Order: sequence, then structure tokens, then C-alpha cells
Amino acid sequence: MNMTRRPLSIAAALLAAGIVASCDTPTTPPTQGSIAPRIALIEPSAETRASLVLPLTAVRATVIGPTGQVVNLTLQGTVWRGKASQLEPGSYEVVVEGLANSEVQFYGRTVGVTVARGAEASPAVTFVAAVPVVTAPSLPNTTNFSQRIPFARIAAATGYSVQVSRSPTFASGNIEFATTDTNPLITVTDIGTWYVRTRATLPNTSSAVPWSASRSWMVNVATGGDNAGAATPITIIPGPQNLTQRNLTPTKREDWFELAVRAGDSLLVETTAARLALPSSLNTILTVFRQDGTTQVATNDDFGSSSDSRIATVMPATETAKVRVTG
Repeated sequence: MNMTRRPLSIAAALLAAGIVASCDTPTTPPTQGSIAPRIALIEPSAETRASLVLPLTAVRATVIGPTGQVVNLTLQGTVWRGKASQLEPGSYEVVVEGLANSEVQFYGRTVGVTVARGAEASPAVTFVAAVPVVTAPSLPNTTNFSQRIPFARIAAATGYSVQVSRSPTFASGNIEFATTDTNPLITVTDIGTWYVRTRATLPNTSSAVPWSASRSWMVNVATGGDNAGAATPITIIPGPQNLTQRNLTPTKREDWFELAVRAGDSLLVETTAARLALPSSLNTILTVFRQDGTTQVATNDDFGSSSDSRIATVMPATETAKVRVTG
């Protein structure tokens, strides 16, 4: 009787051993990491805040690297929180956009964020207002077609677009250019009221960046005389005499000036438009006349390779010479 039971005991023992062995499975180490940005908001000035659309309706974090991902952050108390998960190890850029009306009102960016296997990176991202402000409370009226427009620098901006218009709504006829200067020189084409605004160029934004509030200024008429009899006097002083803050306009394209000369005087007169640091399209013609305003002494259209004009001549008499500039 005892001999017939032993094989059953051995089989039961082997079966039990097999069950225990099948439950001992190995664990797999993590192969991915995550990023949970820490938002450090910089409170804007009162003037900047007035140009923003608030409150923010959404805050979005975009991670750029071996794994691309967009995460909508949630407001928990006073802090926007969220996490980009299942990221392959490597170096990442993190862009955070604060949105209202589908436009970027706040912006932050950091680069060189390292994601390691099984770890969570928590980079600090400085969050600043993304809308520039023209810092001059008002722009001075002038007789010069060129005007500097100062505006506040935006951290992380790679440049700026500047738009100038005759229309307060910038509906048409706009002059637009890109710059990295926060005090650019703007040259307009005519007298009258002009409006200017700017916006920042921000890397890797997926929504529109709004324009700043506009500023306006006026270019006033400041021409010479309309004819030889009404020529504007020029007083000769030691050294060259530069006449600035003068303009020729589409409705007034002829200026007259006069100056006292002596017989045998060497007179040098020239215009500078095409050779300005920011060139003007004005193509001048200079003419020097005797006192009667009709007897021509010398004339010049284009000097050298430019469209500027230059006259070097010897005056034939002691009198009041006339100089005409047309464009």
C-alpha cells in the first residue's frame, strides 16, 4: 500500500515547484522621461498691462527635441501646471505661450533641458508679456521725413516687425519692415499724419503675436520759397552750411533759396538724399542763378553714381544768388 503512493507525492512536489518558478518575472527599467515646466511670471508694467488682453484663456507648453509634444497646462491656484510625458532621452527646448483671443499675450522659452530615463525635468521658464510698447508717450511733430520710434525690448524676441501707415487702422498703404533695433529710424514719404506700431518675432510660436498699440505723429510742411522772388535766405557761416529739416512734397516739388556772394567766390552746393544712411528716393536737380532768378550759372542732375546733385562753380558777380532745388 505504501509503495503505490510515493509517485503521487513526488509529482505533487514537482508541480508545486513549477508553479512557484513561473511567478518570478523580471522588472523592466524605464526608458523615457518627462518635463514639468515651472512658470516664473514677470509682472508687466501698468502701461504694458493696458496693451494686453487678460485674463489668459489658455497656457500651452510645447517641447521640441527627440520627442515633440504639446501640453495644455491647467491653472491650480495661482500656478499653471502640466507635464509632457513619455519623452525619449535627450536635449529639449521648452516654449510656453499664454493665450487670449487666440493670440500670444505672454511668452517664455528655455533651451538645453535634459531628459533622462526615468526622471522628470523641471526647468524654470520666465514668462513675460509678449506685446511691445512704444515707450515715448507721444511722438514729436516734425518737418523731417525721418523719425526714431523707441519701443520696449521683449525678452526672447529674435526681432521685430514695424508697420507705418497713413491709416489709424492700418487698413492699407502700409510700410512694413523687420528690424532687431528697438529704436529704429523710420522714413516716410509725405507730409501729414502717420501711425506706427510694432510686434515681436518669437521663436516657435504656433499662434499669432499681437501688434502693439499705435502712436502717431505729423510731418509738417517746411519748404523753401515758391519762386525766385520768395526765396528763403541762407546766411553763410564759416564752414559748410547744411540745411536740414526741409522737405519736398508731391504738391510742392520746387524750393528756392538765396545767398549773398562776391565776384570770384567759389560756391559749392549739393543735396544728400540717396547717400543718407537710410536712403531717400528723392532725385534732385540743382540750379544756381544770378540775382534776376532767370540767368543760369550752373545746373546738375546726378552727381557721380548717385541721384544726388552737386554744383561747384565760381560766381561771376557780387550780388544775391538764387539756388533752386527740384525733385
